[in-house]
Amino acid sequence: MKNRIILITGRIGSGKSAVASVIRRHHHCEVSIDEFSKMFLGAKCCKKKLVKLFSKEVLDGNGNVDVSFMRENFFKACYAKQRRAFEEYVFKSFLVFLPNYLVGISEDVPVFIEVHESQRVLDMFKSLPNYSRRIVVRADKDLRYERVEQRSGLSIEQIAERDNLQQDCPLDKHDVVITNNGSLETLDKQVRIALRDLLDLTDDERDAVFAMNLRVFTKDVKSRVQCYLYKTFMGGCSHCPFPCPLYDDRDDKKKLCENFKIRIDNI
Repeated sequence: MKNRIILITGRIGSGKSAVASVIRRHHHCEVSIDEFSKMFLGAKCCKKKLVKLFSKEVLDGNGNVDVSFMRENFFKACYAKQRRAFEEYVFKSFLVFLPNYLVGISEDVPVFIEVHESQRVLDMFKSLPNYSRRIVVRADKDLRYERVEQRSGLSIEQIAERDNLQQDCPLDKHDVVITNNGSLETLDKQVRIALRDLLDLTDDERDAVFAMNLRVFTKDVKSRVQCYLYKTFMGGCSHCPFPCPLYDDRDDKKKLCENFKIRIDNI
């Protein structure tokens, strides 16, 4: 895989997924390690690794990963060593999975990857030859905790426990910071500006992004004309102000995920 990698990082509740959603609407290729991890928990090799790192208690009576056990124990300080080992295992497995996810997408298309903020995880990505830069999502602590509490049902103590395991990594001069303390409309504007600053696309990359989106468009003439105009005369997809409701090939991606799960079970 030679696609340029751009990370979306941020602490818990900062709004990484919201930023990723805007990026998808504006034609770009995005994948979440969290989504991958949830799928990966069903793989036999993953269950075997968890039992080895933790204990057989990690599985329920049906042989599936016990989500309650993971929620209660995974982030405890006493399991720090096991957690780091599992994160590294997931990262390596993700790198095996990613080329399957990108089947049919040109190597000239930049790939945005959503991941939690951690110097250790960032260093693993930076070790890849095709790592480029990152979008860093920031938000006030109280607002982050409120968002997580509303969506997850976790207590403030549990949220703080997880948050304390993350850290604000030092910024590189090429990183782009988005402050997500306002409305979704404000966030959308920030992301569009970030994409213009971040994606200094070569001609080949711009053509590849455009071709990728044509494959998933319907026969809606207006959408095709809009994209043709922005691609040809107005600086490419990263300058397009229109949402992209037609970019929705998740079903195809799910099939690839299922095929990957079957294949990795045999590792």
